[in-house]
Amino acid sequence: MVELKSCNITEDPDRPEFDVIFRTSYGRKNFGVKHKKEISAIMCFGFTDEVPSMVKELDLMTRDAYLRSVRRDQNIRQIAIAYTIWSKKRAWKVNCKGSF
Repeated sequence: MVELKSCNITEDPDRPEFDVIFRTSYGRKNFGVKHKKEISAIMCFGFTDEVPSMVKELDLMTRDAYLRSVRRDQNIRQIAIAYTIWSKKRAWKVNCKGSF
């Protein structure tokens, strides 16, 4: 797994409404599953201190956790929330839209 600085949001079948800025700011990160020098799947995570139940909460909680961690030298306990996951390979097709 490798961290991605950006991803092609048009490939995301579940959450194309989240732009690149949303996916890369305030404690949100993108990771790719690398297989044979090729990215096979993409996972977008938000890091919070609580589990959100809706997208608005995810946005607010990731911002809050990020800003508090900056004040504490990045030393804060966080929960990783995978808010979208998709495969670039047909055999790995995943739909993890969840309850948001």
